[in-house]
Order: sequence, then structure tokens, then C-alpha cells
Amino acid sequence: MSIELLEKLADEIDKKEKDDGDENEVAAKDKKKEPFSKMKKAPVGEKGHEQTVSNVPEKNPEGGEPKEAPDERPGEKAANPEEAPQQEMQEHEQPGSVDPSIIIDFLAQNPAPADTDFHQFVESQGLDTPTAESVAYMLAGKYVMLLRGGKSQGMDMSTVDPQQLEMGMRVEAEHSADPATQKKISLDHIAENPLYYQYLAEMEKKIGEQK
Repeated sequence: MSIELLEKLADEIDKKEKDDGDENEVAAKDKKKEPFSKMKKAPVGEKGHEQTVSNVPEKNPEGGEPKEAPDERPGEKAANPEEAPQQEMQEHEQPGSVDPSIIIDFLAQNPAPADTDFHQFVESQGLDTPTAESVAYMLAGKYVMLLRGGKSQGMDMSTVDPQQLEMGMRVEAEHSADPATQKKISLDHIAENPLYYQYLAEMEKKIGEQK
């Protein structure tokens, strides 16, 4: 086979490979562009017009990822963080609500009130009687939990030094006028250390001598 024939054959092969490459490139471009007939259309409305799809991402003018369209249903308003605390306060301030501090002040002045006294007080304050009673029961439950809980819960009273308990109740009288509360706080401290109030008295005496 002559050299001229070989060179001609090589030229024809190069030309064919170039033509095949051009065809593949055009096919790839056509594949990227989806035909209009195959594009997903929005549902048709009552009048037969195609509705606009609201959740199509918007183009970001600053570049980067496209912005997501807000997912807001018709008739709904986007939540404003500044309005949340005010809305929460309004939810708690329901009609007929009773401030527990009002009941606490009354019980502090009347530790064992009769039903008639309690009802008269509630009516004088313009409060809802059933709601006020519910608040009083809630406070009583918390008081019982206070007396039964703590470090002295389940404590064997036979192991408690009566003198330490008496000293403790005198000290805790500075914090509460209620004898049950005084006893409870004292027992909690004695549970930590059986000689708690003895050490406390000695420490206070040393502090007084240093002044």
C-alpha cells in the first residue's frame, strides 16, 4: 500500500471522528434543554388558565443559591417574633384568672380561714370564686409537698436531738412565722449534720467576739 493511500485514509478517519464528535456535542446540548411539551405545567384553574406555581425558587440577584419562595398559605400571616411574648401574655390573662399572690396575702393574715371568710374576701376583690378556690387548693398542695420533701424526707424522728430541733426552730423563726415551716427547715439542716445548729451557734459567737 502506497504512502499516498495511507495518508488519504488517515485524513478520512480524522474527518469522520471530528464529525462524530460534533454530532455528540449537539445531542448533549439538546438533551439539556427539555422540550416545552414535556415541561411540568401548573394545575389548570376553573377558567381553564394555567395557574402560576408559587413555590418556584426565585433568582438571587446577588448570585449563589436561588431564594426559596415563602411557604405562606392564603389567609395566613407570617409569624412576627416581636408579637409572640405579647400573644403569650394575652393567653395567660384569661377572664376569671386569679393572681396567686392575692390568695397568699390573705392566707398569711388568715392562716385558718372559714369558708365564709374566704368567700367574702374573694367577692370583695371581685374574683371568680371557683377559680380562687382552685388557686387556694394548688397552694395547699405545694405547701404539703414542701413539708414532705427535702433532705429530711423519711427521717426517723427518734434519731433527732430535741435540743437541736428546738435551737433550729428558734433560728428559722427569723425566716418564717409558720411553726411547721420552721420545723421542716430545721430538720433539713439536721439531716445534713446532726449538730448543725450547735456549730452555727459557735460560729456566730466567734464572729461576735471578733467585732
